[in-house]
Amino acid sequence: MDNGDSPALCKSSYLFKPGVGKSHFVNSLVEIYPLNILYRFWVGNQESDYLERLKFQNFLQDLNVKLFHDLKNREITDLFKEIERRKLTLIIDGLDHVENYNSSELSRFIKFIEELKEYCKVIVLSRPLVAKLDWKKHILENWNKKQTEFVLEELFHITDYSIQKEVF
Repeated sequence: MDNGDSPALCKSSYLFKPGVGKSHFVNSLVEIYPLNILYRFWVGNQESDYLERLKFQNFLQDLNVKLFHDLKNREITDLFKEIERRKLTLIIDGLDHVENYNSSELSRFIKFIEELKEYCKVIVLSRPLVAKLDWKKHILENWNKKQTEFVLEELFHITDYSIQKEVF
């Protein structure tokens, strides 16, 4: 399950999940753990604005709307401070889509994540990236109950058996 880099209980954690299961995992987390803010780079095959979701400026605008419920433009540091103030965890699902379909903006997302982790916990779910990142990683190849429990305990401090079972 682990590639040798154990997660520290700090403000940032990263989860890379190849294959099927990460979207289900994210859906379950959002339902049971309310202090999350979720951004998905891929929603489904029928999504008409898929490529727009991969643009950094649109990501910032969506995050702004989720945090402040308005369309006012704010500085990135204002977003960071609001996330920190509300003690939110940012979950980013599908960073590999940026690398594969809008690679020219990948470095902007990486810089944003690296700066944001000073303010809150950030969890990135992605298939393996070609970009070499010095991030803590969990490689989950065969999703099972034990791995579910481990991730929920380490990243979210969720130890309740019924919640762990429901997520699994």
